[in-house]
Amino acid sequence: MRKAIRFPFALGASLRSFDQERDHAAYVDQLMRQLLLTRPGERIHRANFGSGIAALLFMPTSRGTAGLVKSLVWRAVDRYLDDYVIIERVAVDGEPGTIRIEVIYRLRADGSERVFREEITQ
Repeated sequence: MRKAIRFPFALGASLRSFDQERDHAAYVDQLMRQLLLTRPGERIHRANFGSGIAALLFMPTSRGTAGLVKSLVWRAVDRYLDDYVIIERVAVDGEPGTIRIEVIYRLRADGSERVFREEITQ
């Protein structure tokens, strides 16, 4: 496996380089977190990067909103992480001001199943 920069960024022991993530599964978990918690327009050179889920926090809690969140997750992961993961299932739950997401996926590298859980609040 190739090495990758760890997120959140941290300096290495020499203080001259970024710390590297050697565990591929942990690296993909970090990518998933970055992707789903980033708002489109937040990154300067990648204006479309992100999922846009946080913008839905103020929408009424309904099956329609949950379906929209699922759609945003599928679309973002398919576009940006397709080389790394295969999504098995996306579950969404929440109440006003809170969205809970669970993404079950398989790593393409070794086929292992992983679970990403996040609670997004106001």
